[in-house]
Amino acid sequence: MALTRVLDHYAHTAYAADRLLLPHRDPLPPAPAADGARPEELATHDEAMAWFTREHTALTAAVEHAVRTGHDTQAWRLAWALTTFLARRGRWADVTAVHTTALAAAVRLGDPAARAESHRALAWACTETARFAEAHHELAHALALSEASGDLRSAAHTHLALGWLYERQDDRPAALRHDRQAVGLFTSLDHLPGRARALNAVAWDHAQLGDHAAAVRHCRQALAIQRELGDERGQAGTWDTLGYAYHQLGDHQNAVDCYEHSLALNRTLGHRYNEAETLVHLSQPHRATGVVEPARQALHEALGIYLDANAPEADVAQVRALLRELDDLTAG
Repeated sequence: MALTRVLDHYAHTAYAADRLLLPHRDPLPPAPAADGARPEELATHDEAMAWFTREHTALTAAVEHAVRTGHDTQAWRLAWALTTFLARRGRWADVTAVHTTALAAAVRLGDPAARAESHRALAWACTETARFAEAHHELAHALALSEASGDLRSAAHTHLALGWLYERQDDRPAALRHDRQAVGLFTSLDHLPGRARALNAVAWDHAQLGDHAAAVRHCRQALAIQRELGDERGQAGTWDTLGYAYHQLGDHQNAVDCYEHSLALNRTLGHRYNEAETLVHLSQPHRATGVVEPARQALHEALGIYLDANAPEADVAQVRALLRELDDLTAG
């Protein structure tokens, strides 16, 4: 009984903290806490980040301990609630560890929606660490589970994840195909946060395919929804995409403004990995207009974040290469 109270304390506090970090995530409230369990009261985004920062080591251990003691439901829900924080810190090895454990729990629970969610989380970690074949394997399982159970929302999230995976593999037509499917499914469900995220993904695909005007249009549609919802995480991503589109159109000042919007939001959200990506992007319109020092500063900040987060070597190498190019420009 004491263990159940401890696990319920963690599960309920982690759920409340996750809602503060990502309020537009599909909700998954836990069952009522056991008698005597006293979840902590958190009121702000910063309090939630501070709690996860303090407790994430204990929380990841609790997922494993819950499974070993037969508490599969608490194990899976703890892993689910940890995902946002771990992703924002770029802790992909931890995402993989907790969702490998959570997936086994979901299988024992006979819960196809939980299984699909864990497969997507595992695929996300694989995608971000360039393990693309593993990511495809995980998403194939997620899509099969979603379609077999008729879960359109789960299918929409899986198509969006497939779009990102194909984007990382530079297969833009495939990315666009899956992202459009996600837009259609989210629209049919009247799922506004998902529709906006998918519209941003379509915008990015168009930008990568060279249709920058279409990218701007889709970004504006996404931003209109995200502003109405107050979806700061969604806005951060869309401002970044819009900055890229304007940069490619040669409107470098608008690009800088958009990237600055994205950067400010990512910093507010504590999304260090996305902060680094946006800093890299911000360096490019600065460089294009010959403003070298702000470009160099942005790249040095990004490099520091990547090194601190043990980012994939490809990301680190990209930033170092851009810094060398800047040095060559100033030396010339």
